[in-house]
Amino acid sequence: MKKYLTFAKYSFLEHLHNLNDNIGIFISFVIHLFVFNSLWSFVLQGKDIAGFTKENLMWYIILGEILTYSFHHYYKTISAKVKNSDIAYDKSKPYNFMLRLIFEGVGTFPKTVVLTIIGVVFGIITVGTISIGFLQFVCIFISLVIALLILLTINIVVGLSGIWLGDDVSSLWLIVSKFMLVFVFTPLDLFPKIVQKILMFFPTTQVIYSPSKLLVHFSYDLFFRTILPYQILALTIMIVVCYFVNMKGVKKLNAYGI
Repeated sequence: MKKYLTFAKYSFLEHLHNLNDNIGIFISFVIHLFVFNSLWSFVLQGKDIAGFTKENLMWYIILGEILTYSFHHYYKTISAKVKNSDIAYDKSKPYNFMLRLIFEGVGTFPKTVVLTIIGVVFGIITVGTISIGFLQFVCIFISLVIALLILLTINIVVGLSGIWLGDDVSSLWLIVSKFMLVFVFTPLDLFPKIVQKILMFFPTTQVIYSPSKLLVHFSYDLFFRTILPYQILALTIMIVVCYFVNMKGVKKLNAYGI
């Protein structure tokens, strides 16, 4: 475990040192929030939609945007390892390659922390605070951790897909990111009931919708009976997919003698 924590440490320090490289992301984040704050003010005009007030929607979007930008383009780091054949070097070392990717991904959190600070300040200034009790915070935090793990595994799967797709892996990420953006800007509650039931099985839904919904419409019944089971299912599926893609990738690399 010590070696993996070391990977996370160096990744954390690297991303902390290079926070300036994310200025464009921070600016884009703030612009999105300003745009949607103005949009929902105009559309709702003091009313609500599907049980969401403007304040609910803004906090929903803030958290959704933070999650969307977390591990932003981490798949490119993994894809680069594939492209440069570093993956073959890593797999020859006495550690689990997948665990290294996971811990290095966790080390990218400095950007997420800055986004959270910006988002919270923006939310408080524009729509006011949101009331959360300690036990509620614990439940939301658990949901957030699972959501981030799902997002991390999605990045890993997309990155490792570079073994087959090469430079076209960005097209795959574009499709995944668009699915996530749908839930950032449009809560699942606004879709027809049958569509909601289908979309709840999508891992991208569990990354964005579930923790954001829990934040603005918290209930223990919602957490224990709906969000937690679906998130655990989505994470389990993504772990299985990660394992499958990794094994198939190793066989392909071995077949080419890399």
